Amino acid sequence: MREFADNEIGEFAKDGFSISTDKTKLNLETIHNFLKTSYWAQNVPLAVVQKSIEHSLCFGVYEGGKQIGFARVISDLCQIRLSTFASAGMLAGNSAPRSL
Repeated sequence: MREFADNEIGEFAKDGFSISTDKTKLNLETIHNFLKTSYWAQNVPLAVVQKSIEHSLCFGVYEGGKQIGFARVISDLCQIRLSTFASAGMLAGNSAPRSL
């Protein structure tokens, strides 16, 4: 597996779907709407979601340019065993392959 330098953007695509660590592609409103209705982040304020994204390694999942998934990892960016998988979800009604 390829290692990425600090703040380097990683992207992977397969079968019309893609995953990116580019935070500028993330749809904050979509992520917030998903998280605030989840059982683990119910009613979380938008400002908290925004700050958590700023301070995490984030992955957006896209189909045809539309964001359909999100995952966030809290890490020291040094050792994977010190990382925590924090927030994740596939947004409503998508069919992203498990291989992503």
